[in-house]
Amino acid sequence: MKQYPYKLEVFVKTDATYDPDTGSWIPGSEGWQYFGKCRDEVNNSGTRSNQNDQIKYEYTWLIQCPKDLKPINIGSTIRVIDKDGNQRMTGEVLRTKYDQMHARIWV
Repeated sequence: MKQYPYKLEVFVKTDATYDPDTGSWIPGSEGWQYFGKCRDEVNNSGTRSNQNDQIKYEYTWLIQCPKDLKPINIGSTIRVIDKDGNQRMTGEVLRTKYDQMHARIWV
């Protein structure tokens, strides 16, 4: 059994940039970007998470990844893809935590 059998992808959007040499705008891009391996767990218990803004968030998925995962911003849209290319889940990041042994993402 693999510890991290799935792929984690993040929807990345870049803004348009201005090129002063030509005086024109270079359009931004958007699309799914591979961020690393992961495993996911469905939250069937309705667990809630407190944030600094004192709002309680109910998460539906917990994603676990290796500790060297690139930083993911709260509010980013992520998805988990299985080995056959099927989408297992998609959602908005509510919280991230980079621990000593692994990284966790609450969606």
